[in-house]
Amino acid sequence: MNVFKIIEEHNNFDTALLYRGKKTTYKELLEKSKKLSDVINKHTENIPEPVGVFISGSLDFSVSFFSIAHADKVIMPLNVNLKKAEFVRIIKYLDIRIIITNDLFYDRLIKLIDNDITVICLNADGDVKFVNDVTDMRHIEYNNELKDVALILHTSGSLDSPKSVMLTHENLLSCIHSISEDLNITQKNNTLIILPMYYASATISQFLTHLYAGGTVTFMDTIFTSENLFYNIANYKITNFSCIPSMLSEVLNNLSKIEKYDLSSLKYVCFGGAFAAGNKVNELVKYFSNVKFIRTYGLTEASTRISHYVEQPDVINDTCVGKCIPNVKVRIVDKNENDCRIGEIGEITVKGPNVMKGYYMRTDETEKVMINGWLHTGDLGRIDEENNLYIVGRRKNIIIRNAENIYPEEIEGVLNSCPQIKESFVYGEPHELLGEVPAAIIVINDGFEFKKQELINYCYNKLSSSKIPVKFIVADKIEKTSNGKINRGFRKEEFV
Repeated sequence: MNVFKIIEEHNNFDTALLYRGKKTTYKELLEKSKKLSDVINKHTENIPEPVGVFISGSLDFSVSFFSIAHADKVIMPLNVNLKKAEFVRIIKYLDIRIIITNDLFYDRLIKLIDNDITVICLNADGDVKFVNDVTDMRHIEYNNELKDVALILHTSGSLDSPKSVMLTHENLLSCIHSISEDLNITQKNNTLIILPMYYASATISQFLTHLYAGGTVTFMDTIFTSENLFYNIANYKITNFSCIPSMLSEVLNNLSKIEKYDLSSLKYVCFGGAFAAGNKVNELVKYFSNVKFIRTYGLTEASTRISHYVEQPDVINDTCVGKCIPNVKVRIVDKNENDCRIGEIGEITVKGPNVMKGYYMRTDETEKVMINGWLHTGDLGRIDEENNLYIVGRRKNIIIRNAENIYPEEIEGVLNSCPQIKESFVYGEPHELLGEVPAAIIVINDGFEFKKQELINYCYNKLSSSKIPVKFIVADKIEKTSNGKINRGFRKEEFV
């Protein structure tokens, strides 16, 4: 079982990829991947070692991905925007000795690496341009931990304790099968990828899932703006795309620019990765009456997808993420591993063939989250009578105010639903009597002024008084992790 079979089974002249207006058929992708696979095997040892891919979404990325799989190596998409210290730390942690890049990113890569890395550079057509080979300088011992591993995705961790998720071929194939079945993805789908390929959702839920179904993957090669999005949908007849909530806000704020574009091909939009304000999503649902907006829930450790919910025009939803995809089970448990009652808040645990093999070289961290075969997500949630899952927040983010548990994600959802707020970050501020109280860092939407009392009044209509932030700090942006999520560990005092 190997993810390479995804393109091997579609050895035809249908369009697999669209990049900068150029089509690549499944047959061409297969042939180019096999050729590059031979080069990889020539410059690596006969063991499942990680091979880095330092390329953004493109034909070159696609050829690199499947050539590594065909060579029985482990695919490691690398963030092309990392600073040198971050990059070197990941390379050393994963013991990456070979990296594939292309003309566009070669100069940037050379500035980040030492001389003990073999670099394969591709041209714009996915063919090998040259190889900087240093294989004579190395010998890698067999690492049994990488047996059956197809993909490693870096998720988080401190400087001293990085964490990268190992996903097997079975993990990937089971998840993409479940997603394609659940969303009825076929060869008629043409998905637009606007998120970076080191995002698990872009690589698995879009790239692999649509190729598995025989569809087309289109890469947006420009920076994200609402107008660039509208242009790509209209020009390439896009049927669906995935994004994060801040991108939906950008679309909502720029609906006036949409009239000159024909977006009739668009059938659905998936979004996730952070809390999305229900009222803003609802505005989009009503505006795009023929488009489904699908709120997704998942994590890298579960191959990206656990459940999803199709937003309804007559329901403003902030926290429901729907029912599990096929072959995935969810339990809500208390701190003693007992099942919670219907509606009771507890930790979300997951079981299924999509759940990771573990964290690379971090058995200690794997054992913390894998208990009796169930993946402990660290997310808090509840299940209703119809088996719909609701997300409340992260266990480690809880603010405890005078013995009351307050979930910052709930407050962020309310703040983000306010017209004057673009995005927000709520944290616990120490308090002499109450222990902690909520405070918020906010980014103001273009065209709006910060009006504190107006914002407080807005919150009072939607939150109990104990949840109203005691302080609002206006910032130009909210710090994010490399995966696009709020960096809750950054230095908040810099804003005070």
